[in-house]
Amino acid sequence: MSSASIFYPRDYRLLWMGGLTADVAISAFVFATPLIVLKDTGSAGASGLVAGVVGVAAVVGRAPGGAFADWYNRRLVMIASQLAQATLFASLGTLLLTGYTSLFVYVLLATAAALCSSVNDAAENAAITQVVPEGRLKQSHGAYQGRAHAANLLGPGLGGVLLAISPVVVSGVAAFACAVAVVCNLLMRSNFTSARSGDEGFIRSISAGFIYVAKDSSLRLIVGLQFFKNMGVTGAMFVMVVSLERAGVSTALIGILSGLLGACGVIGATLVPIITTRLTFHQVLIVSGIVTTIALTFTVVLTGMWMMAIPLGLSLLLSPSSGAVVFARIAGDISQERLGRILSVQTLSGAAGGALSKPTVGAAYGAWGAAGGALSVLAAAVSLMVSLAYWRVDRARQ
Repeated sequence: MSSASIFYPRDYRLLWMGGLTADVAISAFVFATPLIVLKDTGSAGASGLVAGVVGVAAVVGRAPGGAFADWYNRRLVMIASQLAQATLFASLGTLLLTGYTSLFVYVLLATAAALCSSVNDAAENAAITQVVPEGRLKQSHGAYQGRAHAANLLGPGLGGVLLAISPVVVSGVAAFACAVAVVCNLLMRSNFTSARSGDEGFIRSISAGFIYVAKDSSLRLIVGLQFFKNMGVTGAMFVMVVSLERAGVSTALIGILSGLLGACGVIGATLVPIITTRLTFHQVLIVSGIVTTIALTFTVVLTGMWMMAIPLGLSLLLSPSSGAVVFARIAGDISQERLGRILSVQTLSGAAGGALSKPTVGAAYGAWGAAGGALSVLAAAVSLMVSLAYWRVDRARQ
């Protein structure tokens, strides 16, 4: 078996390929959803509301998803959540085919699908540790992040093509893709048995993940650095779109530049094996923090010019390596009994930083123009300082 192969375990290949199929189709659905609502209602407000509700559901679902991943067989959780998504997408397609256009029902089904997707993602993330040897966790999680970047890169284009055919086709393809993921999960042979012990209630189990993170200094620092780093990068991406649109840059070029940012994430994922074998855990975090802070500084300086995408893209090259070493550190330190919940809290922190960045950085940009974009640089600098604090804490323990 080649040590250079990332996809060597059979079950990891099934997990990766089935998830890629579903991720691309779901990304296409998420892209098309506000456009479908806008077409049916004629209301931009309703379109934005639906997109916001679905986005919130995708984040909030992570918390119970982590508990499900720790309570039950993770393979069965993935199968159940993907099967539920396939059913919901098929139901949406059927409603659209029959001409039923109730906004409430559409939001209800789309939100339920987003919640199921979050539960699946939480179980899938934790399941990686059960199908990949410990020594390959960094590389495998880097490939997992690359899959997410690829889905975000391919999904919107696919969504646009499918929507041009029919909104029904968008939901139908999403349902079929989730069914493919179910088949891939059924074919896996690894032992995904739950490691849960004790008689802790489900609600208490969810809160226990947050409490455990709050009590552990290392986990608090990890959560902090990811929150601020995501806030900085996502905020800069938002400013890029808004400032270029204000500068009169064509939407086509903005779309191409956004796609290239996704491509940078994919490239960064391919660099994970090289970077993580040459740099230590803390070196990866600190170097990534330095590069991100400097890159976002140049991004702010170039605000309103298409060239701002270049340093912004460079800031994404080390992100997969940073995420991979954090994942491997958590997987090595945390027992399987609570791993799903801890990983979910970690993911939630990054998602929360990204979600908070748009209103805060957007408001700063609206008030102060390009200077307001410096808020994203400040967030990246805070993330770097947290990384340095983490290094000092670990050094003091040794």
